[in-house]
Amino acid sequence: MLSNKTIVFVTPELKTFKNRAGGLGQVAEEFVKYLSEMGIKVITVSTLYKYKIDDSGKFEEIDYSDLNLQFIGEIEIPIDKTYKTKIFRVQKYGADFYFLYNEEICISLYYGDLLKYAIFLGKGTLELLRFLNIKPNMIHLNDALTSLVAFYAKNNIHYFEFSDAKFVFTIHNAGHAYQQIFDLSRIHEISDNNHRYLIWDNKINLMYCGTVLSDIVNTVSKDYEVTLKVYGEGLKDVFISKNVIGIVNGIDVEYWQDEVYRN
Repeated sequence: MLSNKTIVFVTPELKTFKNRAGGLGQVAEEFVKYLSEMGIKVITVSTLYKYKIDDSGKFEEIDYSDLNLQFIGEIEIPIDKTYKTKIFRVQKYGADFYFLYNEEICISLYYGDLLKYAIFLGKGTLELLRFLNIKPNMIHLNDALTSLVAFYAKNNIHYFEFSDAKFVFTIHNAGHAYQQIFDLSRIHEISDNNHRYLIWDNKINLMYCGTVLSDIVNTVSKDYEVTLKVYGEGLKDVFISKNVIGIVNGIDVEYWQDEVYRN
Protein backbone atom coordinates (compact mmCIF):
# COMPACT_ATOMS: atom_id res chain seq x y z
CA MET A 1 0.00 0.00 0.00
CA LEU A 2 1.20 3.51 -0.83
CA SER A 3 -1.02 5.44 1.57
CA ASN A 4 1.69 5.62 4.23
CA LYS A 5 4.49 6.34 1.76
CA THR A 6 5.97 9.57 0.44
CA ILE A 7 6.45 9.90 -3.31
CA VAL A 8 8.57 12.66 -4.82
CA PHE A 9 7.61 13.50 -8.39
CA VAL A 10 10.25 15.33 -10.47
CA THR A 11 9.45 17.02 -13.77
CA PRO A 12 10.85 19.97 -15.74
CA GLU A 13 7.37 21.10 -16.75
CA LEU A 14 3.82 21.23 -15.37
CA LYS A 15 0.47 22.01 -16.95
CA THR A 16 -0.80 25.03 -14.99
CA PHE A 17 2.38 26.63 -13.60
CA LYS A 18 3.51 28.53 -16.72
CA ASN A 19 6.24 26.00 -17.46
CA ARG A 20 4.58 23.62 -19.90
CA ALA A 21 5.70 22.81 -23.45
CA GLY A 22 3.65 19.72 -24.28
CA GLY A 23 2.28 16.42 -23.10
CA LEU A 24 4.78 15.88 -20.30
CA GLY A 25 3.46 18.87 -18.35
CA GLN A 26 -0.11 17.71 -18.80
CA VAL A 27 0.45 14.07 -17.82
CA ALA A 28 2.74 14.94 -14.91
CA GLU A 29 0.38 17.33 -13.17
CA GLU A 30 -2.73 15.22 -13.72
CA PHE A 31 -0.97 12.16 -12.33
CA VAL A 32 0.05 14.10 -9.22
CA LYS A 33 -3.53 15.31 -8.78
CA TYR A 34 -4.97 11.82 -8.74
CA LEU A 35 -2.25 10.37 -6.50
CA SER A 36 -3.08 13.09 -3.99
CA GLU A 37 -6.83 12.50 -4.29
CA MET A 38 -6.20 8.81 -3.57
CA GLY A 39 -4.69 9.84 -0.21
CA ILE A 40 -1.06 9.33 -1.22
CA LYS A 41 1.46 11.89 0.04
CA VAL A 42 3.08 13.26 -3.09
CA ILE A 43 5.58 16.09 -3.32
CA THR A 44 6.32 17.60 -6.72
CA VAL A 45 9.65 19.21 -7.62
CA SER A 46 10.04 21.40 -10.70
CA THR A 47 11.63 24.70 -11.70
CA LEU A 48 10.45 28.20 -12.39
CA TYR A 49 11.75 29.97 -15.47
CA LYS A 50 12.47 33.65 -15.91
CA TYR A 51 11.19 33.94 -19.48
CA LYS A 52 8.88 32.33 -21.97
CA ILE A 53 9.72 32.54 -25.67
CA ASP A 54 6.94 33.65 -28.00
CA ASP A 55 6.32 32.42 -31.55
CA SER A 56 8.63 35.10 -32.96
CA GLY A 57 11.50 33.99 -30.72
CA LYS A 58 11.29 36.97 -28.37
CA PHE A 59 11.75 36.61 -24.61
CA GLU A 60 8.89 37.67 -22.40
CA GLU A 61 9.35 37.75 -18.63
CA ILE A 62 6.90 35.46 -16.85
CA ASP A 63 4.60 36.97 -14.23
CA TYR A 64 3.98 34.45 -11.43
CA SER A 65 2.09 36.84 -9.15
CA ASP A 66 -1.23 35.03 -9.67
CA LEU A 67 0.10 31.62 -8.55
CA ASN A 68 0.34 32.46 -4.82
CA LEU A 69 3.88 31.10 -4.62
CA GLN A 70 5.41 31.20 -1.14
CA PHE A 71 9.13 31.81 -0.79
CA ILE A 72 10.38 29.39 1.87
CA GLY A 73 14.15 29.63 1.74
CA GLU A 74 17.32 29.27 -0.25
CA ILE A 75 19.71 26.40 -0.92
CA GLU A 76 23.13 26.19 -2.56
CA ILE A 77 23.67 23.87 -5.51
CA PRO A 78 27.30 23.08 -6.42
CA ILE A 79 27.98 22.73 -10.14
CA ASP A 80 30.86 24.63 -11.80
CA LYS A 81 30.30 27.12 -9.00
CA THR A 82 27.80 27.40 -6.18
CA TYR A 83 24.40 28.54 -7.40
CA LYS A 84 22.22 30.15 -4.75
CA THR A 85 18.74 28.88 -5.51
CA LYS A 86 15.41 30.13 -4.25
CA ILE A 87 12.71 27.69 -3.18
CA PHE A 88 9.02 28.42 -3.67
CA ARG A 89 6.03 26.36 -2.57
CA VAL A 90 2.35 26.24 -3.38
CA GLN A 91 -0.39 23.75 -2.53
CA LYS A 92 -2.71 22.39 -5.18
CA TYR A 93 -4.94 19.31 -5.22
CA GLY A 94 -3.91 18.80 -1.58
CA ALA A 95 -0.30 18.24 -2.68
CA ASP A 96 2.82 20.36 -2.18
CA PHE A 97 4.53 21.71 -5.29
CA TYR A 98 8.10 22.98 -4.84
CA PHE A 99 9.98 25.04 -7.38
CA LEU A 100 13.70 25.70 -7.70
CA TYR A 101 14.74 29.00 -9.22
CA ASN A 102 18.09 30.43 -10.26
CA GLU A 103 17.95 33.01 -13.03
CA GLU A 104 21.35 32.02 -14.48
CA ILE A 105 20.21 28.45 -15.14
CA CYS A 106 16.41 28.62 -15.29
CA ILE A 107 16.27 31.06 -18.18
CA SER A 108 13.46 29.47 -20.17
CA LEU A 109 11.97 25.99 -20.55
CA TYR A 110 14.30 23.76 -22.63
CA TYR A 111 16.58 26.70 -23.39
CA GLY A 112 20.27 27.16 -22.72
CA ASP A 113 22.80 24.65 -21.40
CA LEU A 114 20.58 21.65 -20.76
CA LEU A 115 23.37 19.52 -19.29
CA LYS A 116 23.96 22.17 -16.64
CA TYR A 117 20.20 22.33 -16.09
CA ALA A 118 20.05 18.53 -15.61
CA ILE A 119 22.89 18.73 -13.04
CA PHE A 120 21.05 21.60 -11.35
CA LEU A 121 17.79 19.64 -11.19
CA GLY A 122 19.54 16.44 -10.09
CA LYS A 123 21.48 17.94 -7.21
CA GLY A 124 18.84 20.57 -6.51
CA THR A 125 16.09 18.01 -5.95
CA LEU A 126 18.20 16.17 -3.35
CA GLU A 127 19.35 19.40 -1.69
CA LEU A 128 15.70 20.46 -1.49
CA LEU A 129 14.68 17.17 0.13
CA ARG A 130 17.47 17.59 2.66
CA PHE A 131 16.34 21.18 3.33
CA LEU A 132 12.80 19.88 3.93
CA ASN A 133 14.06 16.91 5.99
CA ILE A 134 12.21 14.48 3.72
CA LYS A 135 13.42 10.99 2.92
CA PRO A 136 11.00 9.66 0.32
CA ASN A 137 10.11 6.04 -0.25
CA MET A 138 9.89 6.57 -3.99
CA ILE A 139 11.23 9.15 -6.44
CA HIS A 140 9.39 9.31 -9.76
CA LEU A 141 11.46 10.81 -12.57
CA ASN A 142 10.09 12.06 -15.87
CA ASP A 143 12.22 12.09 -19.03
CA ALA A 144 15.93 12.51 -19.49
CA LEU A 145 16.51 15.85 -17.78
CA THR A 146 15.51 14.35 -14.42
CA SER A 147 17.79 11.30 -14.63
CA LEU A 148 20.65 12.72 -12.59
CA VAL A 149 18.51 12.66 -9.46
CA ALA A 150 18.94 8.87 -9.50
CA PHE A 151 22.59 9.13 -10.47
CA TYR A 152 23.54 11.40 -7.58
CA ALA A 153 21.43 9.53 -5.01
CA LYS A 154 23.16 6.26 -5.89
CA ASN A 155 26.66 7.41 -6.89
CA ASN A 156 27.55 10.54 -4.92
CA ILE A 157 28.49 10.00 -1.29
CA HIS A 158 27.14 13.44 -0.44
CA TYR A 159 23.62 12.19 -1.25
CA PHE A 160 23.72 8.56 -0.10
CA GLU A 161 21.00 9.28 2.47
CA PHE A 162 18.56 9.04 -0.48
CA SER A 163 20.00 5.87 -2.01
CA ASP A 164 17.37 3.60 -0.41
CA ALA A 165 14.53 5.26 -2.30
CA LYS A 166 12.98 3.29 -5.13
CA PHE A 167 13.18 5.02 -8.49
CA VAL A 168 10.53 5.03 -11.21
CA PHE A 169 11.50 6.50 -14.57
CA THR A 170 8.75 7.45 -17.02
CA ILE A 171 9.75 7.89 -20.65
CA HIS A 172 7.47 10.42 -22.30
CA ASN A 173 9.57 10.86 -25.44
CA ALA A 174 12.64 8.77 -26.25
CA GLY A 175 13.33 10.37 -29.61
CA HIS A 176 17.00 10.97 -30.27
CA ALA A 177 16.58 14.72 -29.84
CA TYR A 178 15.03 14.18 -26.39
CA GLN A 179 17.59 11.76 -24.98
CA GLN A 180 19.82 14.65 -23.84
CA ILE A 181 23.03 13.55 -25.53
CA PHE A 182 26.25 15.48 -24.90
CA ASP A 183 29.88 15.23 -25.88
CA LEU A 184 31.97 12.93 -23.71
CA SER A 185 34.39 15.78 -22.96
CA ARG A 186 31.80 17.19 -20.51
CA ILE A 187 31.44 14.11 -18.36
CA HIS A 188 33.51 15.47 -15.45
CA GLU A 189 30.97 18.28 -15.12
CA ILE A 190 28.58 15.59 -13.90
CA SER A 191 30.90 13.39 -11.86
CA ASP A 192 34.48 12.18 -11.52
CA ASN A 193 33.44 8.54 -11.23
CA ASN A 194 30.79 5.92 -12.07
CA HIS A 195 30.81 7.04 -15.68
CA ARG A 196 29.46 3.67 -16.85
CA TYR A 197 25.96 4.84 -15.93
CA LEU A 198 26.31 7.96 -18.07
CA ILE A 199 27.82 6.74 -21.33
CA TRP A 200 26.06 5.14 -24.27
CA ASP A 201 27.52 4.92 -27.77
CA ASN A 202 30.55 6.95 -26.66
CA LYS A 203 28.39 9.93 -25.64
CA ILE A 204 26.84 11.18 -22.43
CA ASN A 205 23.23 9.99 -22.68
CA LEU A 206 20.89 11.02 -19.87
CA MET A 207 18.00 8.88 -21.13
CA TYR A 208 20.27 5.86 -20.82
CA CYS A 209 21.28 6.97 -17.31
CA GLY A 210 17.71 7.29 -16.05
CA THR A 211 16.73 3.97 -17.59
CA VAL A 212 19.55 1.84 -16.22
CA LEU A 213 19.51 3.36 -12.72
CA SER A 214 15.77 3.12 -12.08
CA ASP A 215 13.98 0.19 -10.46
CA ILE A 216 10.96 0.42 -12.75
CA VAL A 217 10.85 2.02 -16.19
CA ASN A 218 7.53 2.77 -17.86
CA THR A 219 6.22 4.75 -20.76
CA VAL A 220 3.03 6.53 -21.68
CA SER A 221 1.12 3.87 -23.63
CA LYS A 222 1.12 0.21 -24.56
CA ASP A 223 1.79 1.21 -28.17
CA TYR A 224 4.85 3.26 -27.21
CA GLU A 225 6.18 0.33 -25.18
CA VAL A 226 6.15 -1.72 -28.37
CA THR A 227 7.77 1.12 -30.31
CA LEU A 228 10.62 1.38 -27.82
CA LYS A 229 11.23 -2.35 -27.80
CA VAL A 230 11.06 -2.74 -31.57
CA TYR A 231 12.76 0.45 -32.79
CA GLY A 232 14.24 1.97 -29.65
CA GLU A 233 15.79 5.16 -31.03
CA GLY A 234 19.25 3.62 -30.53
CA LEU A 235 18.43 2.31 -27.04
CA LYS A 236 16.38 -0.73 -28.01
CA ASP A 237 18.55 -3.25 -26.12
CA VAL A 238 18.46 -1.12 -22.99
CA PHE A 239 14.67 -0.78 -23.09
CA ILE A 240 14.27 -4.52 -23.59
CA SER A 241 16.68 -5.38 -20.77
CA LYS A 242 14.79 -3.08 -18.38
CA ASN A 243 11.44 -4.45 -19.58
CA VAL A 244 9.88 -1.05 -20.17
CA ILE A 245 6.18 -1.18 -19.28
CA GLY A 246 3.51 0.74 -21.17
CA ILE A 247 0.82 2.27 -18.97
CA VAL A 248 -2.51 3.86 -19.84
CA ASN A 249 -2.67 7.50 -18.82
CA GLY A 250 -5.89 8.96 -17.50
CA ILE A 251 -6.94 12.58 -17.98
CA ASP A 252 -8.28 15.28 -15.72
CA VAL A 253 -11.88 15.25 -16.93
CA GLU A 254 -12.84 18.42 -15.04
CA TYR A 255 -9.98 20.41 -16.57
CA TRP A 256 -10.52 19.26 -20.14
CA GLN A 257 -14.30 19.77 -19.98
CA ASP A 258 -13.68 23.50 -19.61
CA GLU A 259 -14.90 25.29 -22.74
CA VAL A 260 -11.52 26.99 -23.17
CA TYR A 261 -9.78 23.65 -23.65
CA ARG A 262 -12.57 21.94 -25.61
CA ASN A 263 -12.21 24.62 -28.25
